Amino acid sequence: QYIMHIHFIGIGGIGVSALARYYLSKGAAVSGSDLVASEIIQALAKQGATIVIGDHSALNVPQAATRVIYTAAIPKTNPELKSAKSRKLETMTYAEAVGDLTRQFRTVTISGSHGKSTPTAMTALGMEEGYMHPTVIIGTKMREYGDSNFRKGGGPHLVLEADEWNKSFLNYSPHVAVVTNIDAEHLDTYKTVTAVEDAFGDYLSKVPADGKIVANADDPRLASVAKKFGERVAWYSLQSKEAAMVKPLLKVPGGHNVSNALAALTAGRVLGVAEPDILRALEKFRGTWRRFEMKGMYRGAHLVSDYGHHPREITATLAAAREYFPMRRLWCVFQPHQYQRLKY
Repeated sequence: QYIMHIHFIGIGGIGVSALARYYLSKGAAVSGSDLVASEIIQALAKQGATIVIGDHSALNVPQAATRVIYTAAIPKTNPELKSAKSRKLETMTYAEAVGDLTRQFRTVTISGSHGKSTPTAMTALGMEEGYMHPTVIIGTKMREYGDSNFRKGGGPHLVLEADEWNKSFLNYSPHVAVVTNIDAEHLDTYKTVTAVEDAFGDYLSKVPADGKIVANADDPRLASVAKKFGERVAWYSLQSKEAAMVKPLLKVPGGHNVSNALAALTAGRVLGVAEPDILRALEKFRGTWRRFEMKGMYRGAHLVSDYGHHPREITATLAAAREYFPMRRLWCVFQPHQYQRLKY
């Protein structure tokens, strides 16, 4: 029997590793390489992937490999990519490979300049509570999935966190597209915020006539891009009566999480999940890895880890901390995600 063997260059990345887990779950042979080891790589190796750590080398691509998937961040001069091309193996970027996948499912994508992982998690858990058994690819580790960024489903739906970096999301074919906001982010790709808006417009035009767009009415840039799609848009807003219903249920702090929950509630409704099922999932949700994650105490101070690295994300995190610890002094320790991004 012919078994597909897929080699991943940069297998430790949060998105790439989820795709590797998908192929492992389908019974494909999976190998990969990365510069440094991590918990994610250890978990993949336990699941049966063969992984080489250290400098990239043509020797890392197994003889049996039939397809090579690589992160768009690697240069064309990468020895593994060059070896794959000289051997005439099928090569594709992570975004192209995920794009292929989106056409095999009824795909629900969650995108936006900030805060994709939490509404992705909330939407997926609501669908699961509603017996829809989605397959899920998410950009964070989830407790509910045994600290994994992937869930194998049995239903026709794929729930996917869709990133606009490098215009990745333009490879995808969503049936339901959820968008949280549009902001001046990934300016290495886009240069201007107008170009970001244009890309989101192109992305939303991929939603078919019988599909739906779920959009945040509170975000002015997004509202102006999405309103062109008329009846296809299901709006959500912190001004709605649902906001007052959802807020007391949530265990995760901050106004941005009320907005995330409304996105998940609206997406669930559009998909035909019963409202009590969605609300039950929102009530159970305890947050994800590095998203306002409580790490414990140090000398009487609570330590919270958060991944927000854009000014708007940091502001939302600090507002959540202020709400959660009303009378305490807050210390913000900031580590830039990337030098280039911080500069922009």
